[in-house]
Amino acid sequence: MEGLARGLARLALPYLEGPHQNDWPEGFSRNAIAGVEIPGQVVADPLYGDAALEFLADRVDRLDDGLLRTDYKTGKPLSQAKQEKTRRRHLLNAVLQGRYLQIVAYCLTEDSLPATGRLLFLGDKVEDEHRSVQVSADETELIEAYRESVAAAAEALRTGALFPRLTGPDGRKESDACARCGVSEACVRGDSGARQDLLGLVEDGRGDWAPSLDRNALSTLWHLASRKEAKA
Repeated sequence: MEGLARGLARLALPYLEGPHQNDWPEGFSRNAIAGVEIPGQVVADPLYGDAALEFLADRVDRLDDGLLRTDYKTGKPLSQAKQEKTRRRHLLNAVLQGRYLQIVAYCLTEDSLPATGRLLFLGDKVEDEHRSVQVSADETELIEAYRESVAAAAEALRTGALFPRLTGPDGRKESDACARCGVSEACVRGDSGARQDLLGLVEDGRGDWAPSLDRNALSTLWHLASRKEAKA
């Protein structure tokens, strides 16, 4: 077991060195950390009553101007663009598509202190400018994108308009999630007939999928993954 522990430590070390140098600067008080794995919740959407989205923040810091909730990520940075303006646009598009919603939820809780949500990308190969992404409750465009994405998911859940994402919105490329799914062998993944039936239902109601589904809710959720910021 001791050898296994050393092996795991070596695997984890690259993900810790970068944040340790950048996120724990000299003079940073460990007393600022309010806790780790801290639960919280935010009202999913005012249209759906008191239904709440629950989350577990990897780390919460208590700073002079409020709370900082951090979610650690071990994958690629959300954006590797050089300019901050471009990186923020990539963040907005991700939220519009229903991704990285937790960073917005982190700053919308009804706390007595204002809160900021943060994604911190780990790994020794992440450039400093790409490592941290933060969102505050006064970023109205991001907040609106978040509410639209949550509302689309909530309406689909309420009406039962759920479906397997056998393909991306373009109808051709398989969903990236399929490659990481642990039960994909029990799915109709790769079945061209099932894909065509699903596409037929989304486009004009054709196919053998449940005819009682709310097609508006289904279509909205389906096209969520292809939404992008409207260009001026």
